[in-house]
Amino acid sequence: MAIAGVSNLSLVDFDGYLTYTIFFSGCNMRCPFCHNSIIVLNNFKDDELSFSSIIEDLKTRINKIDAVCFSGGEPTLDPRLKQFIVEVKKLGFLVKLDTNGTRPEVVEDLLKNNLIDYIAMDIKSSFKKYSIATGVENDLNLIRRSVNLIKSSGVQYEFRTTLVDELHDVETLVEMIENIKPFPKLVFQQFVDRGTCIKKGLHPFPYEKILEVKRRYPDLNIETRGYDSKESR
Repeated sequence: MAIAGVSNLSLVDFDGYLTYTIFFSGCNMRCPFCHNSIIVLNNFKDDELSFSSIIEDLKTRINKIDAVCFSGGEPTLDPRLKQFIVEVKKLGFLVKLDTNGTRPEVVEDLLKNNLIDYIAMDIKSSFKKYSIATGVENDLNLIRRSVNLIKSSGVQYEFRTTLVDELHDVETLVEMIENIKPFPKLVFQQFVDRGTCIKKGLHPFPYEKILEVKRRYPDLNIETRGYDSKESR
């Protein structure tokens, strides 16, 4: 594992906070729609930026940004993650973790040490179709454990799903919701083909189908991200 790069300022990675995002290379999934394929498929041998240089950069941003997001790739694969987060917390920043939920033991340790302020866990599909959406065989017991761990943690969190027309349908999403409910927020993210996806020829999931899912769950907080504001009204 290595640090592939950073985003010095993000307005979308942690709602309501000015965020500095650190991207780890390497992942144990091969989601066809992944737009970070460059860092997922090319597991960098060396850090593009040393963590010490990132800490020095963050010191100059105290009182200018609010939070640091650890993303990827899959950050929980890096054995240095806890040490990194400890150093970031010492600077007074909030910490958000993006994870695919395949390493619940890492998440549990971070939570027990009060090192996480917000978690976003990707729920790729219904459990029956998980391997189709991830491109690999998954140990669903690990995914379930992460879901339950996060739900009982007391930390703010969201589940999120990138929707692809070729990989999802209404009934699959209904089954997925049944797998993970209740939750404070589920975000349906629009798939965007940036030309860097692992698989070519994929298309966004129609907003009309999202409305059909939402109509079935009027009491659940299901939000959209990336869809045109006119569509989302």
